[in-house]
Amino acid sequence: MAIAFLNSATQQVPAVAFTAHSGSTDTCLVVAAFAGGGAGATITGVTYNSVALTKLTAIVSTSVDADTELSLWYLVNPASGSNTLDVTRSGGTFSRVSPMSFSGVKQTSPLNTGNFATEEDTSASANDLAITTSTANSRLVGGLITPSNPPTADSNTVIPGAGNYYQMYGSANTTSAGSYALGYTNSTTGALIVAEMFVAPVSSISSSISSSISSSVSTSPSSSI
Repeated sequence: MAIAFLNSATQQVPAVAFTAHSGSTDTCLVVAAFAGGGAGATITGVTYNSVALTKLTAIVSTSVDADTELSLWYLVNPASGSNTLDVTRSGGTFSRVSPMSFSGVKQTSPLNTGNFATEEDTSASANDLAITTSTANSRLVGGLITPSNPPTADSNTVIPGAGNYYQMYGSANTTSAGSYALGYTNSTTGALIVAEMFVAPVSSISSSISSSISSSVSTSPSSSI
């Protein structure tokens, strides 16, 4: 069973309205959260409809800006309808979130165990942060932050013009076990940080496929601050 994309957004916080779903089943909310604008910037908590999300991973960069942080959070079975997505930040001067919601996600163990990673990229090369899943039909989800020199993304990605920071986010289903990465090429003058994870489908069956599949995944529209 393939995981279905439901909704996404990129918004300034601390508190915004977001509709995770409207009655779908086996749902999961993933949030890529960004904190910046000064030393010690970090996201200390994320809630949806007053229910706390679980923090999966985070990366802090000094190349993008002083103590810029990107983190990934998730919540299974989020409330339906429009609810408040609230973020708590320590340090820095601003934060931004990219919530993404899905259906068809395994509720008891929503993540592919160990299948997440972060990276800071200062080169003018294609994304080399590929992570591996052994479960067919998993969903690759991630986000990235870059300063005023946005990366070149897949053709379906919309990148805005001027801005101090660009936050991109994306996801796509995988059809078989293997290695996958978000699709982008870094600019020649800008650093970026990226975080990726896999969510597991309902009734997932582990695959013994041993071949390595390298696939570039389309990213969703980005937003600038």
